[in-house]
Amino acid sequence: MNKKRTPDSVWHKRLGRHWIPLENAAKIFVATYNSSDTKVYRYTVELFQPVDPNRLQSATEKALDSFDLYRATIRRGFFWYYLEETHLRPIVQKETDVPCAPIYTYDYRGLLFRVLYRDCRIHLEVFHALSDGNGSLRFFRAILAAYFGEQTPAAVPARAPFATDDHMSDAFTGSLEKHARTTLSSLVKPRLFQRRKKEEPAYRILGTPTPDGRMRVTEMQCDTKSLLALAKRYDATVTVFLTALFIQAIQETMPAWQQKRNPLLSVALSVDLRAFYPSDTARNFFATARVSHHAADAAELSSVCESLNRQFTEKITKEYMEKKLHQLLALEESLALRWIPRPVKDLILKIANWANNRNITAAMTNTGRLLPIGEEDKVRSAGILTAAARPQFSVMSHRDRFTITFTSPFQADDIQHAFHDRLQAEGIAIQTYGNRVYGSYQKSTLPYDQSRYPAVPLRYNAKTALLWLVSVSIFLGLVSVTLRTVRPEWNLSFRFSLFLIAGLWVVVLSILRKRRNPNKALLYQTGIFSVLTILWDHLSGWTGWSLNYAVPLIAITATVAGMIAARVSKLRKGDTLLYIQGVALAGMIPFVIALIGWAEPVWPSLLAASVNTLVLAVTLIRNWTEVKEQIAKRFHI
Repeated sequence: MNKKRTPDSVWHKRLGRHWIPLENAAKIFVATYNSSDTKVYRYTVELFQPVDPNRLQSATEKALDSFDLYRATIRRGFFWYYLEETHLRPIVQKETDVPCAPIYTYDYRGLLFRVLYRDCRIHLEVFHALSDGNGSLRFFRAILAAYFGEQTPAAVPARAPFATDDHMSDAFTGSLEKHARTTLSSLVKPRLFQRRKKEEPAYRILGTPTPDGRMRVTEMQCDTKSLLALAKRYDATVTVFLTALFIQAIQETMPAWQQKRNPLLSVALSVDLRAFYPSDTARNFFATARVSHHAADAAELSSVCESLNRQFTEKITKEYMEKKLHQLLALEESLALRWIPRPVKDLILKIANWANNRNITAAMTNTGRLLPIGEEDKVRSAGILTAAARPQFSVMSHRDRFTITFTSPFQADDIQHAFHDRLQAEGIAIQTYGNRVYGSYQKSTLPYDQSRYPAVPLRYNAKTALLWLVSVSIFLGLVSVTLRTVRPEWNLSFRFSLFLIAGLWVVVLSILRKRRNPNKALLYQTGIFSVLTILWDHLSGWTGWSLNYAVPLIAITATVAGMIAARVSKLRKGDTLLYIQGVALAGMIPFVIALIGWAEPVWPSLLAASVNTLVLAVTLIRNWTEVKEQIAKRFHI
């Protein structure tokens, strides 16, 4: 932001600058998100009346004026990511995509939340790097309060806590300075530089992923008082009781050969650190605690509840959370990591996240109650769900409605079914809802109502993409063998063919994971990789390999990969057409280089030109009307 814009900066007036560094938890989310585990979570309320979009738009803008943190977008620095103020305004949209669709991607410069509506439901979806559940719940309450016409309801005060500077503070470092900074070195050094005690590996739930990476969502609603009474019968809190029931459901659906190994069933629980370190921050300020149960231990529900009660008492304490807090801050205090470039840090965090996930079977989140918002009688129910790297469930209640929402990356819902049957066997009446998934196991074994979620067509089919890749690879292999036999003077090496096929696989699989517009990324990558190979050839002592082989190879790979991605994905033609043609036009550059006389041999350049000319001609002929429309729209011609 330049100096002329600084006087209009809300952040600059409040903090003296228009950016803030990400806290520790947020850094992990930015480094480890992907198209399946998007690091997005969703709050939902269901009203008794259909949602008024105009009213919701006005309410969202009014709430944003009090929550300055939500004016943020993520930018990349050389060493870390940071939040920067943006003047973009949120646009409320009708829900048409899958739950928790990606918000942040590598080239994204927009707001880190979205507000959606459909029929009687309002959703707030947030990228987890911006805020945790506690912080965003306050924002959601403010939206609802404004929607219902309340000026300053008791549950949403006008100035505190979100209208203070503290709501944008980094509570991790702030709490450490207030409570335990003096003991940091004794806790951080062993964490970073000594071998950690080996943990018992946890049972990992395996399954067939959905073809396009969407989650299977299973939503169960029951009576709050009945569930509380049931948990009390087992001398447990609702969190303990539902976690115990979840463990039993996992154990019931576990393969017999796994049960014989007596695996550890480990459930990760999110813990709000504000309960131990008072803070008004709306940013991430939580830790996780793991509770576990061996498959061969006593399987009675009362025994599992008793075991979990004991573990909750031991781990949900200030002393235990203080250790977790120091562990989270170990990264911040490490001088070695502090000076490592951001891409390397991302890789380190990905590896650390992968290693941590190996010790987790499933996860659970309890947000508690929606709480009164001044017009609570206008809300029928409330719930929360999160993007899932593994099966997990989240719970939330509003008045007499208790909502349990399961999310899973897998097609099958046998665990959810087992949980449902066990809870129903305890005398709890349950209403079940869910979304539609595709694949061999797309049909749910648990009957549920799909009307609450939009019918989203299959975005792309990984199986179809695999079949195309295998077919094209075999074809290219046969062409390579034929050319080596018929035209030995061309000196076509196997390495060229192998690099072409390998590059094709890498590019197709990577761009299919980019959901916004894979062919746009492909166009950029084609130019970047071409320039880098020429630069590499120049710096290593020019031999011409970049112009002779590498650039034509990149051009062919990019074009074929783009065609396959467009074929197996469900993007609109207009979203991909111009970029495919752009890649094809860029693929003509090797031919120009050959005409100038800079390439020898010339056959790779001629091959690239032939392939790209064919693609360009076919797309123009088959989609001429669409091409004219896109040119007029994008270039204002």
